[in-house]
Amino acid sequence: MKSFRGIKLEKTLLYSLHVYFHKRKVLMRRF
Repeated sequence: MKSFRGIKLEKTLLYSLHVYFHKRKVLMRRF
């Protein structure tokens, strides 16, 4: 079983990746 901290870290990484790709899409649409 994973530790709570590990799960929290994974979720944070996934969320930041999601935000990063969304921002890239918006930027590419603009230029």
